Amino acid sequence: MRRSLIVGLVCLMVFAVTGSGLAYDFGGRTIIYTDWDDRTPPEGSADYERLLEAEEKYNVNFEYGVIPVETMVEQVLAGVLGGEAPMHLLAVQSWNYHYVPLAVQGALQPLDQVLPEDYFDSLPAAIQGRDGLRSALDILGHTYGTIGLSYPYETAIVMVWNKDLFEREGFPSLYDLIDEGEWTWEKLEEIAIKATRDTDGDGQVDQWGVGGVIGDPGQFAMPALATNNVYPTAVVDGKVKVTLNDPRTFEILDVLYRLWSVHQAVAPGPWHDPSPFNQGKVAMYFVPFWMQQLFDRNSVDWGLAYLPKGSAADDYVFPLYGLPVLVVPKTSEDPEALLALFADIYPEERLQDIMDAWAANQYADRESYAMFYEMVENWVNPTPWQAVFQGDDWKWTNLIWQIMGGVKSSATAIAEYEPVIQSALDDLLGQ
Repeated sequence: MRRSLIVGLVCLMVFAVTGSGLAYDFGGRTIIYTDWDDRTPPEGSADYERLLEAEEKYNVNFEYGVIPVETMVEQVLAGVLGGEAPMHLLAVQSWNYHYVPLAVQGALQPLDQVLPEDYFDSLPAAIQGRDGLRSALDILGHTYGTIGLSYPYETAIVMVWNKDLFEREGFPSLYDLIDEGEWTWEKLEEIAIKATRDTDGDGQVDQWGVGGVIGDPGQFAMPALATNNVYPTAVVDGKVKVTLNDPRTFEILDVLYRLWSVHQAVAPGPWHDPSPFNQGKVAMYFVPFWMQQLFDRNSVDWGLAYLPKGSAADDYVFPLYGLPVLVVPKTSEDPEALLALFADIYPEERLQDIMDAWAANQYADRESYAMFYEMVENWVNPTPWQAVFQGDDWKWTNLIWQIMGGVKSSATAIAEYEPVIQSALDDLLGQ
């Protein structure tokens, strides 16, 4: 909640590679930064002006490229094998099958061997999250990325709650429950059951306990598991092992099953449609971080909240679905200079301004504003191997839907699934 967190929250980590006064001379070379979307700054913008200044300072031509997410891995691998990747800096998504295969197959530079020795250990708390950025991106003892244009929790899952509905129904304030350490999945289930009802007497349920991305349990389950201190993988004797077959896993999946199938407390409709919440029909809505901007405060007085915690958790966490990562292909020369150049174009003040504006525009009460700045120190990325769990055939999503539909118990489904994912990891890593 401290104001000093803002610096840690928005600091572009590559800025720490060198002092801002140290400039490298690229000798007029063209440096290409590639992303899954066009990041070229518009003329006249602050980003554009800094780009021009950096190009002169570093004697470089900095260009932007776009690469389809579907072919990113193939193109980069082909370039590296051919001796020159099609870019010098690359933005990848850890939640898609990008970061892991590129790192495992030797296409990326291990930044823990390139950057100063204390780089990752000295990162501010809001970039470290609860477990540290090095741990969040660790691939068999090496870290192949850092934070680039986006803040770490671009894909974090948050919860908003309808304060008017809570007051009308006589529910306790989530701010109070969180402060008292009593905001648990058991309490959420209790509130969701009571909130799900027919409010106008026509015999049809028209108000629900929960909604949003919980309506896509295949996407929601992994972040939800983090709230009960579940880490889906662990390195044992130098090998990556799947560790989902655990009572802590079953506890969370069983709550989700009951919300879905027993209580039918999940609002119907697409999870990314904010309308049910904006219309006051849902008590609690789970959404990716960015989606908060779609809620209409003129219609609903809402507050921000952590996801509830499980019985095995000591405190609340801010779980991610994955991380946006800046990486350096193996064929790029002078990686430290590349990251210093990038940091001059996108300095810490830029993200600080963005995040301050976000907080000021999104949160109408003091509690939500303070909670936002507290949350940023508590983000967790459950596993860097997230994409392997899904695979090309949606293994994880299909498994979760079987549990939600009551086709299999959580214990049975996980027991059958774990060897399948272990085999996929073994094949990928040759372990």
